[in-house]
Amino acid sequence: MEFGEEKQKRVLIVGLDGGTFEIIKPFAKKGYLPNINRIMNQGCYGILDSTIPPITAPAWSSFMTGKNPGKHGFLHFFEFSPGEHQLAYNFYSGKFLNFSNIRESTLFELLGENGKEVISINMPITYPPREIHGKMISCWLTPPGAKNYTYPLSLREEYPDYRIDLYFGERMFTLPPAGKQVVAKEFFSDINDVLDKRAKTALSMISKESWDLFVVCFTETDRIQHFFWRAINPDYPGYNNPSVQEERRLFMEFYKKLDGYIGELIDWAEKRNAMVCIMSDHGFGPPPSKRFHMNYFLRENGYLIANQDNSINCLEILKESAWQYKVSRAFLRDVLGISTPKRFLIGKRADVTWGYTMAWSVCLNNNIGGIFFNRKLINIPIENFTSKLVSTIFSIVDPENGRQIVQQVLPREKLFSGEKVSEFPDLIYFLEPEYEAGLPGKFDLFAKTLISKNPYPSGRGNHNKAGIYLFYGKDICTKGNSGNRSIMDILPTILLYLQIPIPDDLDGEAISDIFRADKKPIYSRSKNFSYKSIEVVENEKSESEKSIRDKIKNLGYL
Repeated sequence: MEFGEEKQKRVLIVGLDGGTFEIIKPFAKKGYLPNINRIMNQGCYGILDSTIPPITAPAWSSFMTGKNPGKHGFLHFFEFSPGEHQLAYNFYSGKFLNFSNIRESTLFELLGENGKEVISINMPITYPPREIHGKMISCWLTPPGAKNYTYPLSLREEYPDYRIDLYFGERMFTLPPAGKQVVAKEFFSDINDVLDKRAKTALSMISKESWDLFVVCFTETDRIQHFFWRAINPDYPGYNNPSVQEERRLFMEFYKKLDGYIGELIDWAEKRNAMVCIMSDHGFGPPPSKRFHMNYFLRENGYLIANQDNSINCLEILKESAWQYKVSRAFLRDVLGISTPKRFLIGKRADVTWGYTMAWSVCLNNNIGGIFFNRKLINIPIENFTSKLVSTIFSIVDPENGRQIVQQVLPREKLFSGEKVSEFPDLIYFLEPEYEAGLPGKFDLFAKTLISKNPYPSGRGNHNKAGIYLFYGKDICTKGNSGNRSIMDILPTILLYLQIPIPDDLDGEAISDIFRADKKPIYSRSKNFSYKSIEVVENEKSESEKSIRDKIKNLGYL
């Protein structure tokens, strides 16, 4: 039977947040994951390249839109503050983004406009839920106590046992207080409860509801890998300790249970003539062993002026060139191309003296950082300023071993396109894997050394760019490893399979070579469809910002 010959085709997408072959392949080889192993043997799979940075908000947004962060606007969980005379990256006071901030058409509108029904369970960045052609249960970013987390609202009453992680046991999946450890037995007991309730809801809905695309995301995988990566990392010093061995047993048992639920979902997909796609938003691995402080480097080289003494006059700082910044008027004028600023007295809460600061850095995630320019102070062509700064950055070496720290530095325009690009850091830099790009969620202005060690609580895991994809079904002809693809390719591939025209402004490309029949994509002129979000009551709005910030902070992003 040729591709597209049946009257109706369907797609099941199982999201494994943080899913990685670093776990899946060895577990499958040992027989822990018979269902995922069957898909790998009978279908195709490969690395799914995540976004830059490889974190939940931009990655799942790129999946839903088929577009890069410069178009949908999500580079992190919050918005940037372009043009403001302050640090433009602020976890603590910045506005957090949600589903209503995605102005591009998503898979929900694209399928709905073509008469296709979608069921979505726990897809990240789907709070507040939209009124879709189908049904939706929103994600872990739903504020605690929120009532309007489903569409239609009556869906909440149909599945009263469903549980949003970080919802009831709010502190369970969070970083412990200083000097304390997460109790593995309690953690896995609670997260298995989340898994059971989510999977059973998904199995009930996939079997009795009408759907053309069924999406369920298991964020539990991300949680256990953040907290218990040491359990499956032989390089961890305490890998053979009895306590870590018990963590490993619980870790493996969780994955066995998850695989069982995936097998049941696949059985229902096959009954519905559905192609199966298992995917992740990013990969996972051990944390860096060192933390590189880019702002220390920028301070030492005169690009950033930071002050801890509120009474110091900025002009006097510059005159005293023997002070740690080694800045002179000639350096400002001849090398950096800015004129000497007027007298500027630092205010009470100032961390940065903006009269002199030209560049500052933020940690985007893991070994990826961004550098913002204070363009108002730069009087030479920005290309010349950038070239000088990048050349200096590439000269940085680890004083401990003499190795180069910075792997790559790129202007934002080389990585992103779209109207939101101007809000992103001017430069994106990538460090060697053993280095973290600063202190996550803080400005990291006053580090006393270029490099520090042990940036994370013992044995935690961290994100990387290498996510996963697996395709399975009777229309899939490719077997085994099918090479690297982009997370933006999944949406156009779904549209191709369901015979829906692909908008011509997507950044992803349909993965057409995996199908049995030679099916060419059909493109259409892009248009943004209207949508309506579920109305959020006023008290939920006021609680939303704080609660979401607390969630992200407790997971280690801040």
